[in-house]
Amino acid sequence: MPDLKTELERLNPAQREAVTYVGPGPLLVLAGPGSGKTHVITRRVRYLTEVMGIAPEKILVLTFTKDAATSMKERYLKEISSKNSNRSKTVNFGTIHSIFYHLLQDSVSLPEEHLLMDMEKKKLLMPILESFLPNANFMEINNFSMDMMSSISFFKNTGNRKEAERRLHPYLRDRFDDIFNSYEKRRKNLGKLDFDDMLADCKRLLSENKTLREYWQSRYEHILIDEFQDVNPAQYDVIKLLAAPPYNLFGVGDDDQSIYGFRGADPGVMQVFAKEYHAKQVTLNVNYRCNEEIVKASLRLIGHNKERFVKKLVSYKALEKKDKKNFLCKLFKGIGEEAAKKEQEGGKKKGVRKLSYRTQEEEYQSICEICEESLRSGGTMAVLARTNRLLDRFARELKIRGIPFDTTQDGKLALMTVHGSKGLEFDRVVLLDCNERTFPHGFNLDQKTMEEERRIFYVGMTRAKSELLLPYVAGTKKHAEEASRFLAEF
Repeated sequence: MPDLKTELERLNPAQREAVTYVGPGPLLVLAGPGSGKTHVITRRVRYLTEVMGIAPEKILVLTFTKDAATSMKERYLKEISSKNSNRSKTVNFGTIHSIFYHLLQDSVSLPEEHLLMDMEKKKLLMPILESFLPNANFMEINNFSMDMMSSISFFKNTGNRKEAERRLHPYLRDRFDDIFNSYEKRRKNLGKLDFDDMLADCKRLLSENKTLREYWQSRYEHILIDEFQDVNPAQYDVIKLLAAPPYNLFGVGDDDQSIYGFRGADPGVMQVFAKEYHAKQVTLNVNYRCNEEIVKASLRLIGHNKERFVKKLVSYKALEKKDKKNFLCKLFKGIGEEAAKKEQEGGKKKGVRKLSYRTQEEEYQSICEICEESLRSGGTMAVLARTNRLLDRFARELKIRGIPFDTTQDGKLALMTVHGSKGLEFDRVVLLDCNERTFPHGFNLDQKTMEEERRIFYVGMTRAKSELLLPYVAGTKKHAEEASRFLAEF
């Protein structure tokens, strides 16, 4: 395994600037798609321990999923195993919820059986909903309980009661307060906490108990947050309480890829962080995944959002071509220029393609044929849909034709929602049904919701390495359909 000095030399200038930041104080790393953010975080941890001399146990790395935490920890341990693996194991990698749970467990002896799982929450809510909606059948109550769980979680994480109510069925909006209060009464009578309550309790404990707050602040000198754009206001409040001056917070994320608003995630938290802490900013501006045409198209699209950090991103593939062209020009002069031009033209055979169809049946038939061709030619391909309903509809078409597919990135043909594709990459990507009311999803959207819908489309676009296909139904002269506004924006 190369030593850290060699690894630092391999980083691009922006990556190196982020990794070797000495502070003191916070750093906000704006990490565009395919820019190597995980690479930067693991190198940053190594830099803190091997160069700055920070004790590993004083470092906390927060992620959003258990898989991400495990993967990052394993990658880090593998890199430094030849040096001192026992010492490295004390670096703290964990999900936000797991770290906050351990904080409560250590502070107030919270038993694991006090945690309220989703099935238990549902059991608490079902009889409450039945009492408020006596005419609803079992299936309706079941669906309402899922919506209510989501809205309660959103409210606890954001404090935004109005938006939590808006997300509910009209039958429930006016009853939100009563249902919420009944649920909370039952939960407290059982002595149970859900994950959202853990955040509130952590915040209360750290805010009110100075001794406890100083103890936890002394445990972590450096806090690194992965996927910072997915942090919600409640989580951000607790993270702030864990940090002591000089606030060595290292936030890595991309506000343009914030697509979990339904969970309370707010990309505006990154803006608040930058202002509150006067954080230095570094943009990881090289996209190592997508070709030049996809990068340019996606930037033109996301540029229509107003509430964002403006980023100038470039494709690594374009930089490679530029370097090769310059080399050939120097070597062969005019001949090299022509050769480089031909290579660039060859590279444009793929890129971004909009595909128009008269009906959805025609669209799905054509995409199925493209899937078959892709399976024959090799490489990876993903068909991404905005909703599970559309995903199921297209999956039926594949099954009818006997076309094999998978719901993870392991197969040659993957089928998933755009949300499910976050963090993944494929040679070829199809964004299914690029029509209004699908992209963006819904009617009469306000600016905030529209910006999130645009970010969802942006995430879908930037999963593609070489080819991005955007099919839509144009309809007929008599029955015209409306293509997604996003197709016109780039």
